[in-house]
Amino acid sequence: MGIWWGDFPNRKYGMVELLGHEGTHSWVLPFPEPMWNEGLATYVGILLGRDLGLNDEADKTLANWIDGAKKHDPEMTKLDLATGKAVPHVVAMAKPMWIFEQLRNEKPDVVARYFQAKRKLVDPAKVKRYPADDSVAVLSVAMGRNLFPWFQSLGIKVDSARTAISVP
Repeated sequence: MGIWWGDFPNRKYGMVELLGHEGTHSWVLPFPEPMWNEGLATYVGILLGRDLGLNDEADKTLANWIDGAKKHDPEMTKLDLATGKAVPHVVAMAKPMWIFEQLRNEKPDVVARYFQAKRKLVDPAKVKRYPADDSVAVLSVAMGRNLFPWFQSLGIKVDSARTAISVP
């Protein structure tokens, strides 16, 4: 049961990460994230751990994920999150974390900006699905610059021509 997750209450970090993770799943609705649903949820749990002063455990968790992913995709430029084909679980989880870490160096609040932009730009009354191209367009809006070339350099096959969302 979740109430004992991560040896809670003796150790707080596991429960904090779990609550952040599960809370994030409610933010993505009504459309699940096409490339980073689970990875971003775990990443938000890690960020919550940091915010609550559990830095050592949060940083170690993030490092473990990223180190594991780099065994399969050393430069984070090989495996395509958009297709998801032949992407090991550790890469599917950690490459999004690594992406958001890079973006947070520029805009520390990029995760919040992303979800705010998604709510504004992706109206479930007007669209039926939320593909990877749309998610990169929304993230581009959140960052205030076109991220498509960067994502393509990461081996992720996305194309701004396949989204109706205006990219900066």
